Amino acid sequence: MRLLRIVSFLLCSSMYGSSFAGESHARCLAMYVTGQYGEALSACSVEFSSTADAQVAYYILGEMHEYGRGLPANLEQAMKYYELSAEAGYPPAMLRIANYYSDSESEKALNWYVKSGRANWTGSGYSLSRAGDMLVEAGCYAKAVGYYLASSALGYKHEVDISTIAGRPESSAKCDELIHESDNQ
Repeated sequence: MRLLRIVSFLLCSSMYGSSFAGESHARCLAMYVTGQYGEALSACSVEFSSTADAQVAYYILGEMHEYGRGLPANLEQAMKYYELSAEAGYPPAMLRIANYYSDSESEKALNWYVKSGRANWTGSGYSLSRAGDMLVEAGCYAKAVGYYLASSALGYKHEVDISTIAGRPESSAKCDELIHESDNQ
């Protein structure tokens, strides 16, 4: 069982960040991935000396609140932590926020998909493809093609046949609004 926890820690550390800038960060992550949520809550709630430590800790606190790990589930509180993590530059948090808003606030979701996609991480291709999907839904085909091509260049295989949307007429008012916001990222 101890070996399984060590392997779990090593696998999850690659997702949450492989370079530990501080001991508190390593403890926060280790306690979380081994299911010691009370200890993780304490370790993740301290002041961190670096942005890298803080962004991962905030993300872990977001997950703990979202899934009720060691405390009652609270999606509103989880989103606050994800936003702190994303604002500190953590791409998985950016993607989490984008997915959360994708059904209700398309502008906000698109902005976070674009930020996540431009962050140069393993999820960039997926994020840019989702930005393309949102733009297709809004009738913004030319910009969507650009995001699909960018996601393909990163090795992501999306399900959209670009030739079916290229050259379609745009829904200009909605596109101008969405594209202006995403281009300012």
